[in-house]
Amino acid sequence: MHIRDVDLNLFVVFDAIYSEEGVSRACARLKLTQPAVSHALARLRQMFNDPLFIRRQNVIAPTPLAREIITRVRQSLIGFETTLTQTSRFDPGTANKKFVFGLRPNFEPPLISKLVERIETKAGHIKVAAVR
Repeated sequence: MHIRDVDLNLFVVFDAIYSEEGVSRACARLKLTQPAVSHALARLRQMFNDPLFIRRQNVIAPTPLAREIITRVRQSLIGFETTLTQTSRFDPGTANKKFVFGLRPNFEPPLISKLVERIETKAGHIKVAAVR
């Protein structure tokens, strides 16, 4: 199976069920309905060909496979979260880059001079060059 064929949200559900030791508590944590979480669990079970959780009294216990994969699943979820929250955005005020523009000779003087003027006021570390 390839990652492009997998709904990665299933792993969020897996982690919630594992942490909460039950579907109902996972539903509350995820703010999802019980049928939605149960459907996700059914898809996970099919994907791994394992029940993943077995009911014991009023909680569900992870199977050996679930216990084996939980650490990797959690590390991956943390990695995705980090990617979403700590990815830097382009900030012209702090950027130290060089941009090269390909321009026709008759456009170069008016465009480059205006561009350089604006860059100098808003992005002092950016360099601009023009090629013909």
